[in-house]
Amino acid sequence: MTSNAETLLRQSDGLVVVKSDPLTLAAQTHADSLRFAASLKQALAVAKGEETSLEGLMQIERPSGRRALLIRMTPLLPQTLSPWNAFDAMAHVMVQIVDPQASAEAQAEHLRLLVGLSAAETRVAALLGGGLGLPETARVLGVSLSTVKTHTKRIFHKADVHSSTALVRLLASIPIGPPG
Repeated sequence: MTSNAETLLRQSDGLVVVKSDPLTLAAQTHADSLRFAASLKQALAVAKGEETSLEGLMQIERPSGRRALLIRMTPLLPQTLSPWNAFDAMAHVMVQIVDPQASAEAQAEHLRLLVGLSAAETRVAALLGGGLGLPETARVLGVSLSTVKTHTKRIFHKADVHSSTALVRLLASIPIGPPG
């Protein structure tokens, strides 16, 4: 597991670790958990050669209201794992988790450094850049819609944009990498 995956799973926002040995993941909502388990079972069947088709990406809703996690199950075929086969003949699946919100947060952090956003403005910019509207942003942050509108006006002024669409475009144009 990568450090980014560990951080994401510690947040318990959409996916949770049910058991650590062996690592067992589940979605927080019942419906998503059933779909997640079925997708994992299907991917294991493909890895064992029992099935040939596999579903594509699946979305896992997040209780926080942030953008849904994107999950892809990738069966690892035995020849791919030849060094492992000496120790373990079980089927393996790689679970890839994409947090679309993470890139928006990184881009908002870059924007903070570029134009001098406050911490609160950066949080609002990240949520707007991640696709949330003003009411959803207020709900996720636990502040009033009026507060979000005030922060948004300040962001627009500092970033020299005039609409949420222009802000999203600006954020999307910022390359992701270490800030500074």
